[in-house]
Amino acid sequence: MKGIVNKIIPFSNVDGPGNRLSIFFQGCNFDCLYCHNPETIEVFGENKVPEEISVMEIDDILKEIEEVAPFISGITVSGGECSLQWKFLTELFKAVKKRWERMTCFVDSNGSIPLWTEDKKEFLSVTDKIMLDIKAFDEKDHILMVGVSNENVIKNFKFLVEIGKIYEVRTVIVPEIIDNEKTVDNISKLIAEYDKNLKYKLLRFRQNGVRRDVLVAYTPNDDYMNNLKNIATKNGLTDVVII
Repeated sequence: MKGIVNKIIPFSNVDGPGNRLSIFFQGCNFDCLYCHNPETIEVFGENKVPEEISVMEIDDILKEIEEVAPFISGITVSGGECSLQWKFLTELFKAVKKRWERMTCFVDSNGSIPLWTEDKKEFLSVTDKIMLDIKAFDEKDHILMVGVSNENVIKNFKFLVEIGKIYEVRTVIVPEIIDNEKTVDNISKLIAEYDKNLKYKLLRFRQNGVRRDVLVAYTPNDDYMNNLKNIATKNGLTDVVII
């Protein structure tokens, strides 16, 4: 079994608890206006990848982990959209847990792939937690931002939070594209309905890495972000973080 990997970062402290090895898988089914990793969007077959993309077997990734194993608490898979390769992730997580029982396996996902289906049970069983992006609450806003509906995203949130698999919810804040106050208000109300103590992370849009031919925007200031945080906390959330 092989996975298509864009890059591996051996140490990250922003992709889950503790120090983690982060794997960015290639390919995404969203096309976010503000994408900060546009080089990971294109989907390749394993026999048609450019030189900078790696086709890796499970053992290849285990060797990468082995080099830093004493210094990390687990791995986080991201992208692109890593869940497009969920069958490979299932076998990878099983192998990681077999070799290092103490390590956790986290998933950073856009929530587009139905995770409530019977065939994903094993994948979820070996996944410790999921960091779920909710990019917009209103379906029209979501289509504007990424090109597709958020029906699966919202359904995944409700399913995953009920089975205790969500580590945090994330929303990227881009000024003047959609109504961010309304978006944060609705998403925070949804989170509070299920778990008021769940972490809600508000991520500032930044110009680094984005496609300027697709979107030219600016980074929201502290006052703007704090206003959004206040909206979420007024809705009952106890752990709202600005990044």
